[in-house]
Amino acid sequence: MVVEDCAKFLESVIPVHEGVFRVSGQHSEAAAIKAAYDEHNPVNLELCRDPHTVASVLKMFLRELPEPLVPFELSRSISSSKGIKEKEIRYFKEQMPKSHKAVLKILLKLCSQTMEHKEVTKMESASLATVFSPVLSWSKSHASSATAQDQLSEVQISGIALKSIFDSIPAVLPLLE
Repeated sequence: MVVEDCAKFLESVIPVHEGVFRVSGQHSEAAAIKAAYDEHNPVNLELCRDPHTVASVLKMFLRELPEPLVPFELSRSISSSKGIKEKEIRYFKEQMPKSHKAVLKILLKLCSQTMEHKEVTKMESASLATVFSPVLSWSKSHASSATAQDQLSEVQISGIALKSIFDSIPAVLPLLE
């Protein structure tokens, strides 16, 4: 529900707003919206005047998933093979949980729209990868006692992988069906 609602709202504003995913929204408003979703209360995102806040709610949701949407091992594989190869295609088609596929499909469509309007959004695959790598792909050690250097390395690996995914959206989307 959170992802669908945020996506529906953002689809209409992405073409006319710079840095929707890059610029932080109003934290207190984003927290209030997230709390309403957490408590299963009705939420009308149309009342929110700041698209950055809605994007922040989406990123909060993704950050708090119990498992990363893109497992770190998949990110490492994509990063080391410098792209999406047969092993990664097989994961997207056969192993990725249906719930992850559904959320990733919505997110990739938003990212595709963002990149299509890069003159306005000022966001291409590399900037989207930078924004989303900490919330879409992490290892178990990221959440525990990994050093700052290890965490930075993980974010860099995730960023390389997500850039490859974002650059390959037309090829990846059919794999999520």
